[in-house]
Amino acid sequence: MVKHIQPHAVAFGEACDIDQAFILNFSEEVVRGQSVFVLSGLLSDLEKHLRQAAGAGAWQIVSQVPAVGEVIVGSLEDMQGKSFDRPVVVLAEQLGGMEDIPPGVTAVLTESSTDVLSHVAIRARSQGVLLASCFDDAEWGKLTALQGKHISLEVNTAGEVSAVQVDPPTSNGNGNGFAGTAASRRLTLAAPAPWTNWAIPEEHFGQGVVGAKAGNLAKLRKTLPSWINVPASVAVPFGTFERVMSWGINQHVAERVRNLQDELGRAEIGSGIPPALAEIRRLVSKELKAPEELVQELSRVAATAGLPGADDWSRPGSTTWQPVWKAITKVWSSQWAERAWLSRQACGVPEGQLCMSVLLQQVVDGQYAFVLHTANPLTGRHGDMFGELVAGLGEVLVGNYPGRALSFSDSPGAPEPQLHSLPSKRVALYAPQGGTLIARSDTNGEDLEAFAGAGLYDSVPVVPLAEVTLEAANEPLFWDPSLRSRLIDSIVDVGQAVEDAFGGVAQDIEGVWREGQLVVVQARPQVLPESASKNGNGRK
Repeated sequence: MVKHIQPHAVAFGEACDIDQAFILNFSEEVVRGQSVFVLSGLLSDLEKHLRQAAGAGAWQIVSQVPAVGEVIVGSLEDMQGKSFDRPVVVLAEQLGGMEDIPPGVTAVLTESSTDVLSHVAIRARSQGVLLASCFDDAEWGKLTALQGKHISLEVNTAGEVSAVQVDPPTSNGNGNGFAGTAASRRLTLAAPAPWTNWAIPEEHFGQGVVGAKAGNLAKLRKTLPSWINVPASVAVPFGTFERVMSWGINQHVAERVRNLQDELGRAEIGSGIPPALAEIRRLVSKELKAPEELVQELSRVAATAGLPGADDWSRPGSTTWQPVWKAITKVWSSQWAERAWLSRQACGVPEGQLCMSVLLQQVVDGQYAFVLHTANPLTGRHGDMFGELVAGLGEVLVGNYPGRALSFSDSPGAPEPQLHSLPSKRVALYAPQGGTLIARSDTNGEDLEAFAGAGLYDSVPVVPLAEVTLEAANEPLFWDPSLRSRLIDSIVDVGQAVEDAFGGVAQDIEGVWREGQLVVVQARPQVLPESASKNGNGRK
Protein backbone atom coordinates (compact mmCIF):
# COMPACT_ATOMS: atom_id res chain seq x y z
CA MET A 1 0.00 0.00 0.00
CA VAL A 2 2.87 2.37 0.86
CA LYS A 3 4.53 1.57 -2.46
CA HIS A 4 1.41 2.55 -4.40
CA ILE A 5 0.46 5.66 -2.40
CA GLN A 6 3.78 7.43 -1.76
CA PRO A 7 4.68 8.29 -5.41
CA HIS A 8 1.31 10.07 -5.79
CA ALA A 9 1.83 11.90 -2.49
CA VAL A 10 5.27 13.09 -3.64
CA ALA A 11 3.95 14.27 -7.02
CA PHE A 12 0.97 16.04 -5.41
CA GLY A 13 3.20 17.68 -2.78
CA GLU A 14 5.68 18.97 -5.35
CA ALA A 15 2.89 20.35 -7.55
CA CYS A 16 1.28 22.15 -4.59
CA ASP A 17 4.57 23.24 -2.98
CA ILE A 18 3.78 21.41 0.27
CA ASP A 19 6.43 21.22 2.97
CA GLN A 20 8.43 17.96 2.69
CA ALA A 21 7.84 17.25 6.37
CA PHE A 22 4.19 16.53 5.56
CA ILE A 23 5.01 14.33 2.56
CA LEU A 24 7.79 12.14 3.93
CA ASN A 25 5.60 9.74 5.93
CA PHE A 26 2.25 10.44 4.26
CA SER A 27 1.69 6.91 2.93
CA GLU A 28 2.67 5.34 6.26
CA GLU A 29 0.09 7.45 8.06
CA VAL A 30 -2.55 6.41 5.53
CA VAL A 31 -1.74 2.76 6.25
CA ARG A 32 -1.88 3.34 10.01
CA GLY A 33 -5.40 4.69 9.57
CA GLN A 34 -6.64 1.52 7.89
CA SER A 35 -8.43 -1.28 9.70
CA VAL A 36 -5.97 -3.76 8.18
CA PHE A 37 -3.17 -2.13 10.22
CA VAL A 38 -5.06 -2.72 13.46
CA LEU A 39 -5.89 -6.27 12.35
CA SER A 40 -2.22 -6.95 11.61
CA GLY A 41 -1.27 -6.03 15.17
CA LEU A 42 -3.99 -8.22 16.60
CA LEU A 43 -2.95 -11.18 14.48
CA SER A 44 0.70 -10.75 15.49
CA ASP A 45 -0.33 -10.89 19.14
CA LEU A 46 -2.62 -13.86 18.47
CA GLU A 47 0.28 -15.77 16.88
CA LYS A 48 2.21 -15.69 20.15
CA HIS A 49 -0.73 -17.19 22.06
CA LEU A 50 -1.26 -19.83 19.36
CA ARG A 51 2.40 -20.83 19.49
CA GLN A 52 2.19 -21.12 23.27
CA ALA A 53 -0.97 -23.22 23.06
CA ALA A 54 0.64 -25.50 20.50
CA GLY A 55 3.82 -25.82 22.56
CA ALA A 56 5.79 -24.46 19.60
CA GLY A 57 8.05 -22.21 21.63
CA ALA A 58 9.55 -18.87 20.66
CA TRP A 59 12.13 -20.17 18.18
CA GLN A 60 12.32 -21.84 14.79
CA ILE A 61 15.71 -23.48 14.27
CA VAL A 62 16.87 -23.59 10.65
CA SER A 63 20.58 -24.35 11.02
CA GLN A 64 21.71 -25.79 14.35
CA VAL A 65 25.31 -25.16 15.42
CA PRO A 66 26.80 -23.37 18.45
CA ALA A 67 28.11 -19.87 17.77
CA VAL A 68 30.10 -17.13 19.45
CA GLY A 69 30.40 -13.54 18.30
CA GLU A 70 29.87 -9.83 18.70
CA VAL A 71 26.23 -8.78 18.30
CA ILE A 72 25.48 -6.53 15.34
CA VAL A 73 21.92 -5.35 14.68
CA GLY A 74 21.32 -4.65 11.01
CA SER A 75 20.27 -5.93 7.61
CA LEU A 76 22.14 -8.88 6.15
CA GLU A 77 21.47 -7.39 2.72
CA ASP A 78 23.38 -4.24 3.71
CA MET A 79 26.35 -6.40 4.73
CA GLN A 80 26.84 -7.94 1.29
CA GLY A 81 30.48 -7.64 0.26
CA LYS A 82 31.75 -7.17 3.79
CA SER A 83 34.09 -9.46 5.68
CA PHE A 84 34.60 -9.47 9.42
CA ASP A 85 37.97 -10.00 11.09
CA ARG A 86 36.15 -11.08 14.23
CA PRO A 87 33.25 -13.47 14.88
CA VAL A 88 29.90 -11.71 14.45
CA VAL A 89 26.29 -12.56 15.37
CA VAL A 90 23.86 -10.71 13.08
CA LEU A 91 20.38 -9.76 14.34
CA ALA A 92 18.31 -9.00 11.24
CA GLU A 93 14.67 -7.95 11.46
CA GLN A 94 13.97 -9.34 7.98
CA LEU A 95 15.66 -12.03 5.89
CA GLY A 96 15.06 -12.10 2.16
CA GLY A 97 16.31 -15.54 1.24
CA MET A 98 18.91 -14.87 -1.45
CA GLU A 99 21.54 -13.08 0.65
CA ASP A 100 25.11 -14.32 0.94
CA ILE A 101 26.40 -14.84 4.48
CA PRO A 102 29.66 -12.85 4.80
CA PRO A 103 32.88 -14.42 6.12
CA GLY A 104 33.14 -14.00 9.89
CA VAL A 105 29.39 -14.26 10.54
CA THR A 106 28.80 -17.17 12.90
CA ALA A 107 25.05 -16.74 13.43
CA VAL A 108 22.07 -14.99 11.85
CA LEU A 109 19.00 -14.50 14.04
CA THR A 110 15.87 -12.92 12.57
CA GLU A 111 12.33 -11.95 13.49
CA SER A 112 10.99 -13.12 10.13
CA SER A 113 10.00 -16.72 9.41
CA THR A 114 12.49 -18.70 7.32
CA ASP A 115 11.75 -21.72 5.17
CA VAL A 116 14.05 -24.55 6.28
CA LEU A 117 14.75 -25.56 2.68
CA SER A 118 15.16 -22.06 1.22
CA HIS A 119 18.45 -21.18 -0.47
CA VAL A 120 19.69 -19.01 2.38
CA ALA A 121 18.95 -21.83 4.86
CA ILE A 122 20.89 -24.37 2.79
CA ARG A 123 23.83 -21.98 2.52
CA ALA A 124 23.79 -21.39 6.28
CA ARG A 125 24.00 -25.12 7.00
CA SER A 126 26.69 -25.56 4.35
CA GLN A 127 28.77 -22.79 5.95
CA GLY A 128 28.22 -23.98 9.52
CA VAL A 129 26.29 -20.83 10.53
CA LEU A 130 23.54 -20.81 13.18
CA LEU A 131 20.28 -19.58 11.60
CA ALA A 132 17.09 -19.21 13.63
CA SER A 133 13.88 -17.15 13.77
CA CYS A 134 12.59 -15.59 16.99
CA PHE A 135 8.83 -15.01 17.42
CA ASP A 136 8.89 -13.47 20.89
CA ASP A 137 9.23 -9.66 21.10
CA ALA A 138 10.54 -9.73 24.66
CA GLU A 139 13.22 -12.29 23.80
CA TRP A 140 14.18 -10.33 20.70
CA GLY A 141 14.43 -7.16 22.76
CA LYS A 142 16.86 -8.83 25.17
CA LEU A 143 19.06 -9.86 22.25
CA THR A 144 19.11 -6.44 20.54
CA ALA A 145 20.02 -4.86 23.90
CA LEU A 146 23.29 -6.81 23.68
CA GLN A 147 24.48 -4.92 20.58
CA GLY A 148 28.23 -4.54 20.69
CA LYS A 149 28.56 -7.28 23.33
CA HIS A 150 30.00 -10.76 22.75
CA ILE A 151 27.63 -13.68 23.28
CA SER A 152 27.68 -17.44 23.11
CA LEU A 153 24.68 -19.10 21.46
CA GLU A 154 23.48 -22.67 21.78
CA VAL A 155 20.29 -24.54 20.94
CA ASN A 156 19.01 -26.41 23.96
CA THR A 157 17.07 -29.66 24.03
CA ALA A 158 13.76 -27.76 23.95
CA GLY A 159 14.68 -26.18 20.64
CA GLU A 160 15.28 -22.74 22.16
CA VAL A 161 18.28 -20.51 21.46
CA SER A 162 20.05 -19.59 24.67
CA ALA A 163 22.37 -16.59 24.73
CA VAL A 164 25.06 -15.95 27.36
CA GLN A 165 27.28 -12.87 27.42
CA VAL A 166 30.97 -13.79 27.29
CA ASP A 167 34.32 -12.04 27.20
CA PRO A 168 35.63 -10.96 23.79
CA PRO A 169 37.96 -13.50 22.16
CA THR A 170 41.68 -12.91 22.35
CA SER A 171 42.29 -13.97 18.72
CA ASN A 172 40.50 -14.03 15.39
CA GLY A 173 39.22 -17.59 15.92
CA ASN A 174 35.49 -17.67 16.32
CA GLY A 175 34.88 -21.18 17.49
CA ASN A 176 32.98 -22.02 14.34
CA GLY A 177 35.62 -22.87 11.78
CA PHE A 178 36.17 -19.35 10.35
CA ALA A 179 39.48 -17.57 10.51
CA GLY A 180 38.78 -13.87 10.04
CA THR A 181 38.78 -12.98 6.38
CA ALA A 182 40.23 -16.28 5.25
CA ALA A 183 38.11 -18.40 2.95
CA SER A 184 35.79 -20.66 4.91
CA ARG A 185 36.33 -23.49 2.43
CA ARG A 186 38.42 -23.92 -0.69
CA LEU A 187 36.98 -25.15 -3.95
CA THR A 188 38.85 -26.26 -7.04
CA LEU A 189 36.55 -26.43 -10.04
CA ALA A 190 37.08 -29.11 -12.68
CA ALA A 191 37.75 -27.81 -16.18
CA PRO A 192 35.09 -28.78 -18.75
CA ALA A 193 35.69 -31.09 -21.69
CA PRO A 194 36.25 -29.58 -25.15
CA TRP A 195 32.89 -29.45 -26.95
CA THR A 196 32.11 -27.92 -30.31
CA ASN A 197 28.31 -28.21 -30.50
CA TRP A 198 26.20 -25.15 -29.83
CA ALA A 199 23.40 -27.26 -28.34
CA ILE A 200 23.12 -30.86 -27.18
CA PRO A 201 20.19 -33.21 -26.53
CA GLU A 202 19.67 -35.01 -23.24
CA GLU A 203 21.29 -38.27 -24.41
CA HIS A 204 24.63 -36.45 -24.70
CA PHE A 205 24.53 -34.88 -21.23
CA GLY A 206 27.67 -35.92 -19.43
CA GLN A 207 30.34 -34.87 -16.97
CA GLY A 208 32.45 -32.04 -18.30
CA VAL A 209 29.88 -31.22 -21.00
CA VAL A 210 27.09 -29.87 -18.79
CA GLY A 211 26.72 -29.28 -15.07
CA ALA A 212 25.46 -31.75 -12.48
CA LYS A 213 21.92 -30.36 -12.71
CA ALA A 214 21.49 -31.59 -16.29
CA GLY A 215 23.48 -34.77 -15.72
CA ASN A 216 21.38 -35.78 -12.72
CA LEU A 217 18.11 -35.24 -14.59
CA ALA A 218 19.30 -37.36 -17.52
CA LYS A 219 20.18 -40.16 -15.10
CA LEU A 220 16.81 -39.90 -13.37
CA ARG A 221 14.90 -40.23 -16.64
CA LYS A 222 16.59 -43.60 -17.20
CA THR A 223 16.17 -44.94 -13.66
CA LEU A 224 12.98 -43.56 -12.08
CA PRO A 225 9.74 -45.56 -12.21
CA SER A 226 7.27 -44.52 -14.91
CA TRP A 227 4.90 -42.76 -12.49
CA ILE A 228 7.54 -40.08 -11.79
CA ASN A 229 8.10 -37.67 -14.68
CA VAL A 230 11.17 -35.64 -15.65
CA PRO A 231 10.72 -32.61 -17.94
CA ALA A 232 12.22 -32.70 -21.43
CA SER A 233 15.33 -30.56 -21.71
CA VAL A 234 18.24 -29.56 -23.92
CA ALA A 235 21.44 -27.78 -22.98
CA VAL A 236 23.75 -25.05 -24.19
CA PRO A 237 27.00 -26.77 -23.11
CA PHE A 238 30.13 -25.58 -21.34
CA GLY A 239 32.28 -23.38 -23.53
CA THR A 240 29.40 -21.87 -25.51
CA PHE A 241 29.54 -18.59 -23.63
CA GLU A 242 33.27 -18.28 -24.34
CA ARG A 243 32.72 -19.12 -28.03
CA VAL A 244 30.00 -16.49 -28.31
CA MET A 245 32.28 -13.93 -26.67
CA SER A 246 35.06 -14.68 -29.18
CA TRP A 247 32.73 -14.29 -32.18
CA GLY A 248 33.75 -11.29 -34.28
CA ILE A 249 30.79 -9.02 -33.61
CA ASN A 250 31.12 -9.59 -29.84
CA GLN A 251 34.87 -8.97 -29.52
CA HIS A 252 34.39 -5.43 -28.20
CA VAL A 253 32.21 -6.88 -25.42
CA ALA A 254 34.78 -9.59 -24.71
CA GLU A 255 37.61 -7.08 -24.39
CA ARG A 256 35.65 -4.92 -21.99
CA VAL A 257 34.63 -7.94 -19.89
CA ARG A 258 38.27 -9.15 -19.70
CA ASN A 259 39.38 -5.75 -18.39
CA LEU A 260 36.63 -5.76 -15.78
CA GLN A 261 37.52 -9.33 -14.76
CA ASP A 262 41.09 -8.14 -14.17
CA GLU A 263 39.66 -5.54 -11.80
CA LEU A 264 37.70 -8.21 -9.97
CA GLY A 265 40.81 -10.38 -9.66
CA ARG A 266 42.50 -7.58 -7.72
CA ALA A 267 39.58 -7.05 -5.32
CA GLU A 268 40.22 -8.01 -1.71
CA ILE A 269 37.82 -10.01 0.45
CA GLY A 270 35.63 -7.68 2.47
CA SER A 271 36.28 -4.63 0.28
CA GLY A 272 32.63 -4.32 -0.73
CA ILE A 273 30.74 -4.83 -3.99
CA PRO A 274 32.92 -3.87 -6.98
CA PRO A 275 31.08 -1.72 -9.59
CA ALA A 276 32.61 -4.00 -12.23
CA LEU A 277 30.05 -6.69 -11.37
CA ALA A 278 27.05 -4.65 -12.49
CA GLU A 279 28.81 -3.53 -15.66
CA ILE A 280 29.73 -7.10 -16.66
CA ARG A 281 26.13 -8.20 -16.07
CA ARG A 282 24.92 -5.36 -18.29
CA LEU A 283 27.37 -6.14 -21.08
CA VAL A 284 26.63 -9.88 -21.12
CA SER A 285 22.84 -9.62 -20.79
CA LYS A 286 22.26 -6.69 -23.14
CA GLU A 287 25.04 -6.47 -25.72
CA LEU A 288 25.94 -10.04 -26.69
CA LYS A 289 24.71 -11.15 -30.13
CA ALA A 290 23.91 -14.76 -31.01
CA PRO A 291 25.79 -16.44 -33.89
CA GLU A 292 23.39 -17.66 -36.54
CA GLU A 293 24.81 -21.19 -36.21
CA LEU A 294 23.82 -21.21 -32.53
CA VAL A 295 20.25 -20.11 -33.32
CA GLN A 296 19.84 -22.76 -36.01
CA GLU A 297 21.30 -25.62 -33.99
CA LEU A 298 19.52 -24.81 -30.73
CA SER A 299 16.22 -24.46 -32.59
CA ARG A 300 16.67 -27.85 -34.24
CA VAL A 301 17.79 -29.70 -31.08
CA ALA A 302 15.08 -28.15 -28.91
CA ALA A 303 12.34 -28.87 -31.47
CA THR A 304 13.45 -32.51 -31.67
CA ALA A 305 13.24 -32.72 -27.86
CA GLY A 306 9.66 -31.43 -28.00
CA LEU A 307 10.16 -27.99 -26.46
CA PRO A 308 7.15 -25.94 -27.61
CA GLY A 309 7.79 -23.21 -30.18
CA ALA A 310 11.44 -24.13 -30.72
CA ASP A 311 11.04 -24.77 -34.47
CA ASP A 312 10.03 -21.10 -34.89
CA TRP A 313 13.23 -19.63 -33.39
CA SER A 314 15.30 -19.94 -36.57
CA ARG A 315 12.65 -18.75 -39.00
CA PRO A 316 13.25 -15.35 -40.68
CA GLY A 317 11.41 -12.60 -38.88
CA SER A 318 10.69 -14.76 -35.84
CA THR A 319 9.66 -12.81 -32.72
CA THR A 320 10.06 -15.80 -30.40
CA TRP A 321 13.86 -16.10 -30.48
CA GLN A 322 14.85 -12.85 -28.76
CA PRO A 323 13.10 -13.66 -25.45
CA VAL A 324 14.91 -17.03 -25.41
CA TRP A 325 18.27 -15.38 -26.11
CA LYS A 326 17.59 -12.76 -23.44
CA ALA A 327 16.93 -15.50 -20.87
CA ILE A 328 20.15 -17.34 -21.83
CA THR A 329 22.32 -14.22 -21.59
CA LYS A 330 20.75 -13.29 -18.25
CA VAL A 331 21.71 -16.71 -16.93
CA TRP A 332 25.27 -16.25 -18.22
CA SER A 333 25.45 -12.80 -16.64
CA SER A 334 24.48 -14.23 -13.24
CA GLN A 335 28.06 -15.52 -12.97
CA TRP A 336 28.69 -11.97 -11.76
CA ALA A 337 25.68 -11.64 -9.47
CA GLU A 338 26.85 -10.23 -6.16
CA ARG A 339 26.06 -13.32 -4.08
CA ALA A 340 27.70 -15.62 -6.66
CA TRP A 341 30.90 -13.60 -6.91
CA LEU A 342 31.14 -13.17 -3.13
CA SER A 343 30.74 -16.93 -2.66
CA ARG A 344 33.50 -17.71 -5.18
CA GLN A 345 35.74 -15.12 -3.58
CA ALA A 346 35.17 -16.65 -0.13
CA CYS A 347 35.89 -20.13 -1.53
CA GLY A 348 39.11 -19.01 -3.21
CA VAL A 349 37.87 -19.65 -6.77
CA PRO A 350 39.93 -17.53 -9.21
CA GLU A 351 38.10 -15.27 -11.64
CA GLY A 352 37.58 -17.19 -14.88
CA GLN A 353 37.62 -20.71 -13.39
CA LEU A 354 33.82 -20.98 -13.30
CA CYS A 355 32.15 -22.43 -16.41
CA MET A 356 28.44 -22.26 -17.09
CA SER A 357 26.13 -24.33 -19.23
CA VAL A 358 22.44 -23.51 -19.60
CA LEU A 359 19.63 -26.04 -19.24
CA LEU A 360 16.49 -25.25 -21.25
CA GLN A 361 13.26 -26.83 -19.97
CA GLN A 362 9.56 -26.30 -20.23
CA VAL A 363 8.12 -24.85 -17.01
CA VAL A 364 5.85 -27.47 -15.46
CA ASP A 365 2.86 -25.48 -14.25
CA GLY A 366 2.25 -27.31 -10.99
CA GLN A 367 -0.58 -26.82 -8.55
CA TYR A 368 1.97 -27.37 -5.80
CA ALA A 369 5.76 -27.35 -5.62
CA PHE A 370 7.95 -29.10 -3.08
CA VAL A 371 11.50 -29.37 -1.84
CA LEU A 372 12.43 -32.58 -0.04
CA HIS A 373 15.59 -33.55 1.84
CA THR A 374 15.85 -37.30 2.28
CA ALA A 375 17.98 -36.85 5.41
CA ASN A 376 16.94 -34.49 8.19
CA PRO A 377 18.63 -31.15 7.35
CA LEU A 378 19.22 -30.29 11.01
CA THR A 379 20.41 -33.61 12.41
CA GLY A 380 21.55 -35.36 9.23
CA ARG A 381 19.66 -38.49 10.26
CA HIS A 382 19.12 -40.62 7.18
CA GLY A 383 15.58 -41.74 6.40
CA ASP A 384 14.06 -38.93 8.45
CA MET A 385 12.83 -36.98 5.44
CA PHE A 386 11.96 -33.30 5.71
CA GLY A 387 9.88 -31.49 3.11
CA GLU A 388 8.21 -28.18 2.40
CA LEU A 389 5.25 -27.46 0.10
CA VAL A 390 3.84 -24.29 -1.45
CA ALA A 391 1.05 -23.50 -3.89
CA GLY A 392 2.25 -22.84 -7.44
CA LEU A 393 5.93 -22.99 -8.36
CA GLY A 394 8.91 -23.45 -6.08
CA GLU A 395 10.55 -20.04 -6.49
CA VAL A 396 8.32 -18.80 -3.65
CA LEU A 397 9.79 -21.47 -1.38
CA VAL A 398 13.50 -21.42 -2.26
CA GLY A 399 13.42 -17.61 -2.38
CA ASN A 400 11.95 -17.46 1.15
CA TYR A 401 8.98 -15.28 0.19
CA PRO A 402 7.10 -13.86 3.24
CA GLY A 403 5.08 -16.45 5.14
CA ARG A 404 5.65 -20.13 5.81
CA ALA A 405 5.53 -23.16 3.57
CA LEU A 406 3.71 -26.27 4.70
CA SER A 407 6.51 -28.24 6.35
CA PHE A 408 6.56 -31.87 7.40
CA SER A 409 8.81 -34.74 8.35
CA ASP A 410 8.15 -38.36 7.45
CA SER A 411 9.86 -41.60 6.62
CA PRO A 412 8.97 -44.52 4.35
CA GLY A 413 6.63 -46.88 6.16
CA ALA A 414 5.75 -44.46 8.97
CA PRO A 415 2.06 -44.50 9.97
CA GLU A 416 1.60 -40.78 9.31
CA PRO A 417 3.71 -37.66 8.69
CA GLN A 418 4.41 -35.04 11.32
CA LEU A 419 3.27 -31.53 10.38
CA HIS A 420 5.50 -28.67 11.54
CA SER A 421 3.74 -25.71 9.93
CA LEU A 422 0.70 -24.99 7.78
CA PRO A 423 1.07 -22.80 4.68
CA SER A 424 0.89 -19.02 5.05
CA LYS A 425 2.59 -17.71 1.91
CA ARG A 426 0.87 -14.59 0.62
CA VAL A 427 1.49 -15.22 -3.07
CA ALA A 428 2.02 -18.04 -5.53
CA LEU A 429 3.81 -18.07 -8.88
CA TYR A 430 2.40 -19.84 -11.92
CA ALA A 431 3.43 -20.29 -15.54
CA PRO A 432 1.90 -17.62 -17.79
CA GLN A 433 -1.03 -18.47 -20.02
CA GLY A 434 0.25 -20.54 -22.92
CA GLY A 435 3.23 -21.80 -20.89
CA THR A 436 6.87 -20.87 -21.12
CA LEU A 437 10.40 -22.24 -21.04
CA ILE A 438 13.00 -21.59 -18.38
CA ALA A 439 16.75 -21.16 -18.83
CA ARG A 440 18.48 -22.66 -15.78
CA SER A 441 22.05 -22.09 -14.68
CA ASP A 442 24.21 -25.22 -14.56
CA THR A 443 27.83 -24.60 -13.61
CA ASN A 444 30.90 -26.61 -12.66
CA GLY A 445 30.73 -24.91 -9.24
CA GLU A 446 27.36 -26.06 -7.80
CA ASP A 447 25.46 -29.23 -6.94
CA LEU A 448 28.76 -30.75 -5.78
CA GLU A 449 29.11 -33.50 -3.18
CA ALA A 450 30.24 -31.11 -0.44
CA PHE A 451 28.95 -27.78 -1.78
CA ALA A 452 25.41 -27.20 -3.02
CA GLY A 453 25.85 -23.58 -4.10
CA ALA A 454 22.08 -23.23 -3.68
CA GLY A 455 20.63 -20.22 -5.46
CA LEU A 456 23.97 -18.63 -6.33
CA TYR A 457 23.22 -18.46 -10.05
CA ASP A 458 19.99 -17.50 -11.77
CA SER A 459 17.27 -19.37 -13.56
CA VAL A 460 15.28 -17.14 -15.89
CA PRO A 461 11.82 -17.83 -17.38
CA VAL A 462 11.55 -16.86 -21.04
CA VAL A 463 8.19 -15.25 -20.19
CA PRO A 464 7.89 -13.93 -16.62
CA LEU A 465 5.90 -16.04 -14.17
CA ALA A 466 2.48 -14.79 -13.07
CA GLU A 467 2.17 -13.76 -9.41
CA VAL A 468 -1.20 -14.50 -7.78
CA THR A 469 -2.33 -13.40 -4.34
CA LEU A 470 -3.51 -16.41 -2.34
CA GLU A 471 -6.68 -16.66 -0.29
CA ALA A 472 -6.28 -19.06 2.60
CA ALA A 473 -10.03 -19.65 2.74
CA ASN A 474 -9.89 -21.21 -0.72
CA GLU A 475 -6.62 -23.15 -0.35
CA PRO A 476 -7.19 -26.94 -0.16
CA LEU A 477 -3.67 -27.48 1.16
CA PHE A 478 -4.73 -25.63 4.30
CA TRP A 479 -8.18 -27.13 4.83
CA ASP A 480 -8.10 -30.61 3.28
CA PRO A 481 -6.18 -33.12 5.48
CA SER A 482 -6.86 -35.94 3.00
CA LEU A 483 -5.14 -34.01 0.19
CA ARG A 484 -2.21 -33.17 2.47
CA SER A 485 -1.73 -36.81 3.39
CA ARG A 486 -1.86 -37.97 -0.24
CA LEU A 487 0.60 -35.29 -1.30
CA ILE A 488 3.08 -35.97 1.48
CA ASP A 489 2.91 -39.77 1.00
CA SER A 490 3.58 -39.45 -2.72
CA ILE A 491 6.42 -36.97 -2.18
CA VAL A 492 8.09 -39.31 0.33
CA ASP A 493 7.80 -42.13 -2.22
CA VAL A 494 9.48 -39.86 -4.80
CA GLY A 495 12.27 -39.14 -2.33
CA GLN A 496 12.90 -42.85 -1.79
CA ALA A 497 12.95 -43.52 -5.54
CA VAL A 498 15.36 -40.65 -6.28
CA GLU A 499 17.66 -41.65 -3.44
CA ASP A 500 17.68 -45.24 -4.71
CA ALA A 501 18.58 -43.96 -8.19
CA PHE A 502 21.71 -42.37 -6.72
CA GLY A 503 22.84 -45.38 -4.74
CA GLY A 504 21.34 -44.41 -1.39
CA VAL A 505 23.05 -41.01 -1.18
CA ALA A 506 20.88 -38.43 0.61
CA GLN A 507 19.23 -36.09 -1.91
CA ASP A 508 17.97 -32.52 -2.11
CA ILE A 509 14.98 -32.78 -4.49
CA GLU A 510 12.76 -30.17 -6.12
CA GLY A 511 9.55 -31.08 -7.88
CA VAL A 512 5.94 -30.21 -8.67
CA TRP A 513 2.57 -31.93 -8.35
CA ARG A 514 -0.38 -31.45 -10.69
CA GLU A 515 -3.59 -33.47 -10.71
CA GLY A 516 -1.89 -36.49 -9.19
CA GLN A 517 1.16 -36.35 -11.48
CA LEU A 518 4.60 -35.85 -9.92
CA VAL A 519 7.53 -34.25 -11.76
CA VAL A 520 11.11 -34.02 -10.49
CA VAL A 521 12.77 -30.87 -11.82
CA GLN A 522 16.05 -31.11 -9.88
CA ALA A 523 18.01 -33.45 -7.63
CA ARG A 524 21.45 -33.05 -6.11
CA PRO A 525 23.47 -34.57 -3.26
CA GLN A 526 22.31 -33.17 0.05
CA VAL A 527 24.94 -31.30 2.02
CA LEU A 528 24.60 -32.67 5.55
CA PRO A 529 25.62 -31.14 8.89
CA GLU A 530 29.30 -31.69 9.64
CA SER A 531 28.60 -34.21 12.39
CA ALA A 532 26.53 -36.34 10.02
CA SER A 533 28.91 -35.90 7.08
CA LYS A 534 31.69 -37.58 9.05
CA ASN A 535 29.62 -40.75 8.94
CA GLY A 536 28.99 -40.53 5.20
CA ASN A 537 26.18 -39.18 3.07
CA GLY A 538 24.19 -42.34 2.47
CA ARG A 539 22.40 -45.29 3.99
CA LYS A 540 24.41 -47.88 5.86
